[in-house]
Amino acid sequence: LENLPVGNYKVAEDEATAQVTDYTLTVTGNNAEAAVAKDKMATVAITNAYVQDVGSLKIEKEIEGAPEDADLAKISFTVTGPDGYSKTITYAEFTNGEYLLENLPVGAYKVTEDESKAQVPGYTLTVTGNNAEAAVAKDKMATVSITNTYVQDVGSLKIVKTVEGAPEGAELAKIRFTVTGPDTYSKTITYAEFTNGEYLLENLPVGNYKVAEDEATARVTDYTLTVTGNNAEAAVTKDDTATVTIENVYIRDSGSLKVSKTVVRGNEQKHFTFTVSPKENGGVSDAEWTAWKKVAGNSSTFTLKHGDTVTLASLPTGTYVVTETEESGYTVVPSAVIEVSVAKNAEATAAYTNTYAASGSVQFVGKKTLSGRAQEEGQFSFTLTGENVNETVENDKDGKFVFAEITYDETMLGDHTYTVTEVNDGKAGYTYDDTEYEIVVTVADNGDGTLNVTYTVNGEENGAI
Repeated sequence: LENLPVGNYKVAEDEATAQVTDYTLTVTGNNAEAAVAKDKMATVAITNAYVQDVGSLKIEKEIEGAPEDADLAKISFTVTGPDGYSKTITYAEFTNGEYLLENLPVGAYKVTEDESKAQVPGYTLTVTGNNAEAAVAKDKMATVSITNTYVQDVGSLKIVKTVEGAPEGAELAKIRFTVTGPDTYSKTITYAEFTNGEYLLENLPVGNYKVAEDEATARVTDYTLTVTGNNAEAAVTKDDTATVTIENVYIRDSGSLKVSKTVVRGNEQKHFTFTVSPKENGGVSDAEWTAWKKVAGNSSTFTLKHGDTVTLASLPTGTYVVTETEESGYTVVPSAVIEVSVAKNAEATAAYTNTYAASGSVQFVGKKTLSGRAQEEGQFSFTLTGENVNETVENDKDGKFVFAEITYDETMLGDHTYTVTEVNDGKAGYTYDDTEYEIVVTVADNGDGTLNVTYTVNGEENGAI
């Protein structure tokens, strides 16, 4: 403060306006006096010291009904509070079911138990008091209580049995299943005891159960059996029904089919798509075909590139149609569709050869300009020379001259150079243009039976002649 009259001054801080919530304030130097002398500066110093208020929080943990071997030490708790406070502890750090956090800044705190880490297999957990909040006051201890109650579970297990492709009259009722589970549980049943393809075991102690089908009792003469889901395990949980599905797929006598691909002049890395299907009335039923496609690793659609082969194994005997998806630029030999007969324990073959051909063309057009008089049709001649080309043409009445189209095939990729000049036939009164136009044609394969043909004239793309 400047230009004060000399004399004694007192500085009083209003401590009420300096209070900060949850902090204790101590003011030193308040109401201090100072003598202001002529041309001098007096000083008053006031210091505010803030000390954060703290208290304690006790977490009480009760556990009821847990089995003796339950791993409860890993249960974790996260305590959150003011100013981003966060601390995670485990039940292993508790003493006699209690944990005390001291010297906490006063404020609201929340205690959250991670219930996923408190689960015990075969028991239902109910947590009371989770996510509870407590207010920590200065020099006080707040308490949060969390109770875990465990109740053992029981449930049911349903066995679902599906059968595909079995011939009429097959003795499936004798198929035998053995169910094993916790505490040496074991029960054997037969398919004759199933109702509509299902068998239900009720009031099972929760836990993991395994269902094993005796595949020897499920075999049918002259059919190949594939069992999916055998020895499957299922977790039986409280008041719920676990399901195990076992599928028996029967495929009769079979052979194999090998499909091969050869590519001539084409892209040897290109993949061609094939589809195999039974010929109508060719001796393979829809049910047999469906069953074959359900076996792991079997696919009726596939791709092949040059030199590749694929073998379709365990095909039901009969006549099949192999179809290649046609691709532009390729000729297929013998044809895109081939019929093959698959015999028992024999290998049929379908060999495809694809020959590639591509074509493209370019045609050069020029313009003749004549100064001093009108131009007449056929008045001037122009020559195109180059690789396998030597052609002379004349202008039309507008000065336009057109060379014959030049064609290329897949064997002519790369650059081709040509020259266009005007023929100087020495007509009196004319000065001829002696410019030579160098044309460089670049031929590239589009991969679809067409060629991309581009050119430059004296280095200029699509330049004028």
